[in-house]
Amino acid sequence: MAPFHSPRRRSFGYIEAVISVVVLGTSIVGGLSMFSGYLHGVRATADNAIAIELASDLMAEILALPFEDPVLAKGSFGLGVGETTRPTFDDVDDYDGWTESPPQARDGTPLAGTEYVGFARSVIVENVASDPAVVAIDGTTPGKRVIVEVKHGGKRVQRLVGYRTRNDAWN
Repeated sequence: MAPFHSPRRRSFGYIEAVISVVVLGTSIVGGLSMFSGYLHGVRATADNAIAIELASDLMAEILALPFEDPVLAKGSFGLGVGETTRPTFDDVDDYDGWTESPPQARDGTPLAGTEYVGFARSVIVENVASDPAVVAIDGTTPGKRVIVEVKHGGKRVQRLVGYRTRNDAWN
C-alpha cells in the first residue's frame, strides 16, 4: 500500500489578514464618509424647503397689508402709535427691523412642529424710487422693497425680496 500523502493546505497568513483588514477598513471609512455627505445633503434640502415656506408665508402676510399707515400722514415710515407687536402691524413698513425666533404665527403663537426649531426670521423694509434698485429716504416714493431672511443655526438659508407699490404688490 502506498503511503498516504495529504495535499498541503495553504493557510491564510498574517500578511494577507493584515492587508484584508486595511482594505476593509478603508472601504468602511469611505462608505461612512459618503453616507455622512448624503445625510448632510438631505438635511440641507429639508432646511431649505422649510426656509422657503417660512419666508414665503411672511412675505405674503406683509405684502397683503396697505402700502402705508392709513392713520399717519402720507410718506410716514415705521411704527405708529400702539403698533408694538406683530398682531398690531397695519401696514408694510411696520415690519422694518422686525425679527423672531422661533418662527411664530401672526398672533404670536410659536409655529407647531419640531422642524421649526433653530429657525429665525427677520425683515427689512426700504423705500424705493421708480427704479427699485435705488433706495430713497423720502417716504413719498412709489414703492417699498421688503426683504425677508430666514436663518437656521445662525446661518442664512433663504432670502426673499418682494416689492409693494402704492397701487399693487409684485414679487
